[in-house]
Amino acid sequence: MPDGRIDAIRAKLAGVPLQPDLDAVARTARACRGGEGAAGRALVGASSRGTRAELRVAAAEGLVGAELLAEVATAAPDGRVRAVAVNRLENQAALARIARADASMSVRVAAVARIKDPAVLAEIATTDGERAVRRSVLPRITDSAVLVAIAESDPDSDLRQMAVESFDFLDQRALARIARSAAPPRVRRAAVLNPNLTDQSLLAE
Repeated sequence: MPDGRIDAIRAKLAGVPLQPDLDAVARTARACRGGEGAAGRALVGASSRGTRAELRVAAAEGLVGAELLAEVATAAPDGRVRAVAVNRLENQAALARIARADASMSVRVAAVARIKDPAVLAEIATTDGERAVRRSVLPRITDSAVLVAIAESDPDSDLRQMAVESFDFLDQRALARIARSAAPPRVRRAAVLNPNLTDQSLLAE
């Protein structure tokens, strides 16, 4: 690609008023194909330094290529831009890092939605400090032991109830223990009503 055209692309996407129309920016980003050398680097720079949020997002949307997406997903200053990159990112190690450490709750939620490793999901479900992040991952937890841990120790009673109501909560003794505990009444009731609690004698122990 001629250097002059690369410079023009960089200028447009950085917010220099050569052609501020967002449709033109999107067309330019598609023409760059994002992963091709200097043009791809121009998009990365624009996603971080564009003077308007719409231009930064458009630049991120134009990216292709795992390395460039991971760079923007982890390093762009604007959380909206990071979220755009995360929603197209496949790199599981990068997604796990983002889900654990990104400053933006919405970016962490977006990363969680793309993580495939059950161990990473379990870690986030039991350790993340934001309720919304823990809630986003809870429906994907199928390990009964992890559900027990959430049901017995999560600080949010809604999430404890969600864990107890899961069809994957298979530990009958844990269900009975929760039913007899000092948990909120609706959590205790959910434990009693869980269809996996088939040995009702456990409630009397």
